[in-house]
Amino acid sequence: MRLLAPLLMVLAAGCAPLDTRYAPVRVLIDVRDAVTGEPLEDVAVLGGVNAMFNPDTQPGILGRAGGIPSFVVVNEPSSWILTTDASGQATGWLAGGNPTSMLIIKEGYMPTRTIIEANSTRPVGLEYWNEGLTEPIPAGSTSTTNRLEFRVLVDEDSGS
Repeated sequence: MRLLAPLLMVLAAGCAPLDTRYAPVRVLIDVRDAVTGEPLEDVAVLGGVNAMFNPDTQPGILGRAGGIPSFVVVNEPSSWILTTDASGQATGWLAGGNPTSMLIIKEGYMPTRTIIEANSTRPVGLEYWNEGLTEPIPAGSTSTTNRLEFRVLVDEDSGS
């Protein structure tokens, strides 16, 4: 009977969901022409939380992978669509604590994509201008489309 209480505590801890809840993070996304540096207006910026759960990789009842499945909390917003203004900027909310896929599309420009990592207060690692991931251009050919670049910043005007 003495061992029953600790055993029940271990069992309860092993069944607990992965419950890391973060508030949404307000972000500012800048988009510009990669060659001229001019801001780009009317750029579609789409995002969605990457949430894939594999119970074989999560600690189970005895602390090893493959035990009792848990649940992954997807913080909100789980998806969003933004459009840049005349200054090449768009502001919106990003799910804090979850990785988010972002796709940037502008007619006449090569689409680009990236993963935004965010902690509880800000996006991490994309504060410098970059071109993200684009489709490769085959050797011996030249691109007929323009390239864009972007950065993702915390929106200082929101007080975040």
